[in-house]
Order: sequence, then C-alpha cells, then structure tokens
Amino acid sequence: MTGYGHTNFSSKDLELDVQVKSVNGRFLDVRLHLPREYNSFEGEIKKMISNLFGRGTVDVYCARKIRASAKQVALEALREILKKSREEIRSQRQFKSRHHREVTRTHDT
Repeated sequence: MTGYGHTNFSSKDLELDVQVKSVNGRFLDVRLHLPREYNSFEGEIKKMISNLFGRGTVDVYCARKIRASAKQVALEALREILKKSREEIRSQRQFKSRHHREVTRTHDT
C-alpha cells in the first residue's frame, strides 16, 4: 500500500500541482496540505480519499499558482467589495447619527 502519485492542472488563470503519498498503516489517516483558501474543501477531499483508500497514512500536497490575469480580476473584485463596504459603513454612520439626534431631541423636550 505504499505509493506515490503526482499530477498537475493548468488553465489560463491557475496552475495546480498535486502530490499524493501513502504509507502502509493499520488505520486510515488523511493529512491534507492545502492552500489556506481551499480549507473549506477539506471535508469533501477527505471523504473522496476515504472512498479510495481503506487504510494507511495518506498525505496530499497541493500547490497553487495564480496567473497574473486572475490576480488582476481578484484585485478588481476586491476593489469593488471595499467600495461597497465603505458605502455601507457611511450609510450606517449617517443612520446612527440621525437616529442619535432624534433620540436626543425627544429626551430634551
């Protein structure tokens, strides 16, 4: 049950390099070494691996490289998100300010 596998995937925006190493063992122990952004997939990946391997220690290494075009798209999306967040915060501040003035007026009378 000792083994090694390696593959890669490439698109116009992304390169993935995946290595799988397995060592014989009594029980199944899956260890994932993923980019932080892929942590939400951990449960799904472990389930796929448990369907393929019955036992042993399985290490999965995933390296990711984002191409410049994808970085630009992500940067533009982040810029839009920040702009909308700033507008939302301003709107909330204005609401609180108006609400505070109204409450203060009612208490003054």
